Amino acid sequence: MASRAARLSPARLNGAVLKGASAAVLNGAAIRRLGLVLIPALAMFGVGLWGLERGTMWRDEAVTFEVAQRSLPQIWQLLHNVDAVHGLYYLLMHFVLGGNPGEVALRLPSVCAAAVTAGLVAAIGARLARPRVGLWAGLLYAATPMAGYYAQEGRSYAMVAAGAALATLILLHAVHAAAHARVRWWSAYGAVVALTALLHELSILLLLAHAVTLLVSRVPRRVWCGWGCAAAAAVLALLPLALASIDQSGQVAWLTAPDGADAEHLLRAFAGPDQLVLAVHLLLAAVALRAPLPRVGGDRAVTDAAPTRGGAAASRVRVPSARAGGTAARTSPARYGGLSLNAVAVPLVLLPPAVLFAVSQYWPLYDARYVLFALAGAPLLAAAGAERVASYVGLTVRTRSRAHGRADSRGRANSRSSRTSTGGSSRTSTSRSSAASSSVASRSSGASRNSRRTATTRGTAPRGSAAAQDKTPARNKTAARDETAARRRAAAQVRVRACAGAAAGVLAVVAGFCWQLPLHRHDRTAGHRPDDLGAMAAVAARLLRPGDPVLFLPSAGRRTAEAYPKDFQGAYDVALKARGRDSGTLYGLEEGPEELWRRLAMLDHVWVLAESAALRPAWSPKSPTERAKLAALQQGFVPQAEFERPWGVLRLYVRRPAEPVGAQPGPVYPQQSAPMGP
Repeated sequence: MASRAARLSPARLNGAVLKGASAAVLNGAAIRRLGLVLIPALAMFGVGLWGLERGTMWRDEAVTFEVAQRSLPQIWQLLHNVDAVHGLYYLLMHFVLGGNPGEVALRLPSVCAAAVTAGLVAAIGARLARPRVGLWAGLLYAATPMAGYYAQEGRSYAMVAAGAALATLILLHAVHAAAHARVRWWSAYGAVVALTALLHELSILLLLAHAVTLLVSRVPRRVWCGWGCAAAAAVLALLPLALASIDQSGQVAWLTAPDGADAEHLLRAFAGPDQLVLAVHLLLAAVALRAPLPRVGGDRAVTDAAPTRGGAAASRVRVPSARAGGTAARTSPARYGGLSLNAVAVPLVLLPPAVLFAVSQYWPLYDARYVLFALAGAPLLAAAGAERVASYVGLTVRTRSRAHGRADSRGRANSRSSRTSTGGSSRTSTSRSSAASSSVASRSSGASRNSRRTATTRGTAPRGSAAAQDKTPARNKTAARDETAARRRAAAQVRVRACAGAAAGVLAVVAGFCWQLPLHRHDRTAGHRPDDLGAMAAVAARLLRPGDPVLFLPSAGRRTAEAYPKDFQGAYDVALKARGRDSGTLYGLEEGPEELWRRLAMLDHVWVLAESAALRPAWSPKSPTERAKLAALQQGFVPQAEFERPWGVLRLYVRRPAEPVGAQPGPVYPQQSAPMGP
């Protein structure tokens, strides 16, 4: 019985209640954090699914589609000759497309990766600032046209962006990890950076951005040691791929040195192509840089950025005043080496593109899609600026409401005092007339009071004293209940204001998305991609007959037939010697000039699928086989029919009349157009 009473003692019972309440609060916080990540992720997933199947693929997607359907030995053979930089991505897509290849399956991994990136951006913003900052940042990422564009592309860039965002979030945890967890966090960081770099080697520039983040945050030596070991391991893992890609550098020979137009294009891609959206985004980023949010210490922000009157800070972190857009302080002391949102976002959004710009002036490597992973820093800055603006607006509104409340209370007090002074003169005569009677009554009651005091002194309690004593705890309980109710009302008002502010930010992001809706729609059309292989394949399916000879000019045009083999079924590839999957190449091996001349000499007609670049007079191929194709067409054939699309043309050539061959004359097709020389 005694042990049971001890278990049910008030102290232990209160402790159990407190533990249960703490667990409930933690569960509620976990649910809120999960919702904070899921909302932007689901928004990005919906944007990615919108218009996912366009009915066509462009050239790079066609390469992914064809290579991923090869066997693992064939993919390994290919990587020794070309596209080693995309080897890990091809391996992943091999298992994705193995069951049901198609456009949706080709692009769905990018959609999922973009959704993960939006959720990670939200998690980063919530950890570096406030939950609503993370929510706004994640939604801004989902609303950015550039993110939606690459979410619907069957290439590795959306996955690279997800890996970079995940590495950044792990970095935030690793910096403040406890001693027993540091090795685990830094190992995870190094592994994620290495895998991201293996998906695309230029993403290793993320390490430079993180190094600057740690430098400006003045982290302790132990953080530098952990980060250095993880970064070195990632670089060593990337080294074999970097050496192999140097030998295959001819694949990027088409790139040129970037200029001011490329810089402006990247700025608009990150901040918004529309003028109004661009201006608002840059203004918010400027506010974030002018009045940076406080640093992070441990598992939460050191300062909760709660607006107070006058903007006075309650911690040792320097918080901008309300005049500077500021918020201030419900907080704990700042910890050494804390990370601020600006210290993370600014290097991330600026350094990788800037370094790649500088290097590309001497060794052209820049393309906007190669730095997609840096996009995550832009919505973080914009959300931080929006937080400052919202805090300043809320502070202004509350200050004015308090001023109006004080003015109303003063007015009510003045009205009561005026009513009291007006009624005082009428009560003066009455009080004077009753003074004499009251004095008599007081003298007559004096004796009774003295008798009661004597009785009290002798130990006889006056009637009603016990009730007076019993009323004191009751009054205390009532006051406690009133105080608790007041606190709950105040907390509810704070929650309502916070939810209203977060909802206002969400509505602003939705409005920005709707404003850019025409751009999003245009991104989901085939005309906004570099080319449209599906359109050319549809023309070929309508015109080619079984056994018709086809010549691809240049040989890379064969990717159309590789992506849509049914549309070219039964056609005779004149120049082909070995298919790509059998030769370890992307587009197959072609015969030499002599064999090509011999084959063309046996034909009375040939279909030529030519890309736009091959039709330009200035096109001068380096390959002897490509030059032999042009010479044979110019000398032995004349164009008879042409079916043009924006990114290429399918043209019918027939034998010149002066040079007949023993074969039957070629077929005559309708819809003839003016002949164009090759």
